[in-house]
Amino acid sequence: MLDGKTSVREALSITAQVEPEYAFTEQQAASICQWLIDRQLATTTESTRTERLVSAAVAQTDKRDSGPTNPWFIRVPAFHPDRLFCRIAPWTGWFFSLPAVLVVGLVWLAATYQIFIQWNHVLISSRGLLVTDRWIWIAGAWLVIKLLHELAHGVACRRYGGSIQEAGVIFILGAPVAYVDVTSSWKFRSKWQRIFTATAGMYAELFIASVAVLIWSQTRNEVVGDLAFQIALMASITTILFNANPLMRFDGYYIVSDLLEIPNLYGKGQEAIRHFARTYLWGVTSTLPSWGRSRGWVIVAYGVAAFIWRILVCIGLAVTAAKMFHGGGIVLALAGLAMWVGPPTLATIKYFVSGDQTGPPRRLRFVLVTGVLLGAAVVAAVLLPWPGNYRAPCVVDYAPSAVVRTASPGFVCDVRIRSGQAVAEGQVLVVMSNPQLKLDLDDIRLQVQQSSGRMRATLHEGETATYQAEREKYESLVEIQREKQQEVDALTIRAPIAGMVVANDLQSLEGQFLKRGEEVMVIGCDSEKKLTLSISQEDMDVFSECLDQQAAIRIPGHRRFLARLTSFEPQARLAPPDIALCAAVGGMLPVRPIDASHDEQAGTMTYELTAPRFEGTILLNARSSESLFAGQRGMVTLNHANRSIADHLRVRLQRWARTIWTSD
Repeated sequence: MLDGKTSVREALSITAQVEPEYAFTEQQAASICQWLIDRQLATTTESTRTERLVSAAVAQTDKRDSGPTNPWFIRVPAFHPDRLFCRIAPWTGWFFSLPAVLVVGLVWLAATYQIFIQWNHVLISSRGLLVTDRWIWIAGAWLVIKLLHELAHGVACRRYGGSIQEAGVIFILGAPVAYVDVTSSWKFRSKWQRIFTATAGMYAELFIASVAVLIWSQTRNEVVGDLAFQIALMASITTILFNANPLMRFDGYYIVSDLLEIPNLYGKGQEAIRHFARTYLWGVTSTLPSWGRSRGWVIVAYGVAAFIWRILVCIGLAVTAAKMFHGGGIVLALAGLAMWVGPPTLATIKYFVSGDQTGPPRRLRFVLVTGVLLGAAVVAAVLLPWPGNYRAPCVVDYAPSAVVRTASPGFVCDVRIRSGQAVAEGQVLVVMSNPQLKLDLDDIRLQVQQSSGRMRATLHEGETATYQAEREKYESLVEIQREKQQEVDALTIRAPIAGMVVANDLQSLEGQFLKRGEEVMVIGCDSEKKLTLSISQEDMDVFSECLDQQAAIRIPGHRRFLARLTSFEPQARLAPPDIALCAAVGGMLPVRPIDASHDEQAGTMTYELTAPRFEGTILLNARSSESLFAGQRGMVTLNHANRSIADHLRVRLQRWARTIWTSD
């Protein structure tokens, strides 16, 4: 009825006749009109005066800035960007035109096609994000992507006649995220204009992700491809998980609210939660507005889901904050919890003590119902097993395996086997040559013959003392000759055990000079293999308790099977159990490069784990061994049914507290 022609009094009279049960009082009507004017959704002659607009803007700013600030979310307004967007909108508005949308759609389809046909490559590239020396690139790309996201919102809002009154940065636990205020889109008459304004940021990000995917799929430059893939992942997965999530008051929430045509969906959902709390916890008569049956169920379901999600986010942010600053973040976590949970807790206590205008609550009912619910939750936590699984990455290896190394230095003359070939114990694998070593052997043989002759001569002449000295020298020369002979014999490398040869390009060794102790190949029995596990410190106690129990094994390309946990190393190490598990080569373990020259293993490891992990072993039976190949990666999953929910939470809490207080 507020069409500029009907007065408020007349509108009140008409609505009272149409819906007498829900008729507004004058005070309610005045509050509604004031809210509409403050949000610039309605105007009067008085409200459009310059002095009134300025005072209202100042009051609104003071009201926003005067409230307490949660240290988890620090909002820093930077400037009023409306003039900036007025200038750039004519130059960039074409990006939101119909032809541009069609082109962007084609780019999306092309990128999706590339992802499907190169899915294995996608899985390998995604693990490269776990290499810590690339995080600086990730942070820089994140800031640029989010800046473009907010610029897209602003340009779309200006395209439909809106204004952008504020822009700035929100620090979420210290991480900067840009924002622009496009609440003026509320005034758009078309819901599709409001939806597209809310979608504009994700639209821009997904276009960036698609272009990055196409670059990644076509480039042969490893650095460019890696950076492009990281940009594609951030601009697609993160925007879908966060911006498109309707349970958070980001873009997805406003899109869903407009699609369902339920304004203030979050507020209505919280109103439904308060209604159920007042009715079933406090025993106070409460009524909900007449939303209609279908909309009512949607609002109630959304309210419950958003309430649960809010609790999970609160817990997650508190845990993250507590881990910051080497334990000093506990103060930040407590302050954030106090700002988040404190106001509703104080309101509940106040209502419990003095009630409100509707009357006093039924306190005994609240205590009994709350006590029963808490008791049921505790009993369930103690009795029910933890539903989650514990996982550890693994790699297939031979058990036992024999590492064939050079026992003598020399040049490779002949390689008589190839990788993947089955060999018998004692079979000749590689023949090497070392002329100097053979000359040394011939020389020591001559010395042995000469010493033997002198020893016989002194014995014949009866010189006993000289004979004893020469005999000792002779025995020493014989021992040296035996050692030299072993070194010469070692130039012919033989298989120490029967099995399968595993090596990279053996034929390229011909003509190369190999030092003593260099690894040449590995020989393992194809019917005897094992899984080498890398277990996090948090899960080690669970895996150790389940020693000799069945665990589920999943190797890509093979059916899931069961095997028993065999053994564990008692000490955590930074050295990865196998290079195949490192993220730098497609594994799942986050690593950082190290200087191999300072490594205790003489340069055999070029990466180390970012945190110490334990190593475990699962011996496979002959059937599983023969169906798997050495070097294949997989995942071991363990369901510890003997640990209850309460035990799991207690152990996690103790470990977390120990980590916080003992950190440097």
